[in-house]
Amino acid sequence: ATRDKKNIPWNRELFLILLLFLYFTATTIFAWAPDQAWEQWSKVGRILLMLYVTSMVIYGRERVYALMMVIGLSLGFYGVKGGYFTLTTGGVYNVMGPAGTFIGGNTELGLALIMALPVLIFLAREEQRVWLRRVLYFTAVFTVISAIFTYSRGALLGLAAILPFLFLKSRKKFLILLLVVPLGFFAGDIKKMLPERLVDRTQTIEEYQEDPSAMLRLQAWSV
Repeated sequence: ATRDKKNIPWNRELFLILLLFLYFTATTIFAWAPDQAWEQWSKVGRILLMLYVTSMVIYGRERVYALMMVIGLSLGFYGVKGGYFTLTTGGVYNVMGPAGTFIGGNTELGLALIMALPVLIFLAREEQRVWLRRVLYFTAVFTVISAIFTYSRGALLGLAAILPFLFLKSRKKFLILLLVVPLGFFAGDIKKMLPERLVDRTQTIEEYQEDPSAMLRLQAWSV
């Protein structure tokens, strides 16, 4: 309803998203389970609609920065909460998201936390207020802990993929190496301190062919 908005910037990405939604619509018409398919169509449609609304009202550095702050701290809240839960319980329980939401399950929450991590790091680097910069870095650290202890193998793989990129983009590579190299040297001792369940869960990644959950996902992707 605001007057302070622009027209939708019909760039390549927004055009392709529209084509993707039209494709979703066509496949939903011929879906094997119409009731469930149309319910999902409605849910995804509302999400994609908000992309276009956002493109109209969020523009310029200040507004984009504010949006990133809302996203980073909203998801980061569950990173801090999950990290605190992990440290106070010894990491023996799964970190879960809020029930009844997109990020309620451990795998879904793990994915959301990994997506929030680069946003938090970016915000911390750009933030001029010292107290808020510290809050953002603190949130990022707890987000990593929380993602690990979702016990989601997808989250572990995601962290393995994203952390090297964050290191390459870091302005303090030498300081990070000073911290990481000793950790690598004592990796065996650190492994003994971790919950046995987490170690066992991680090792199953190497034997994914024997895991029904992993094979069902691969089968779904092939379909």
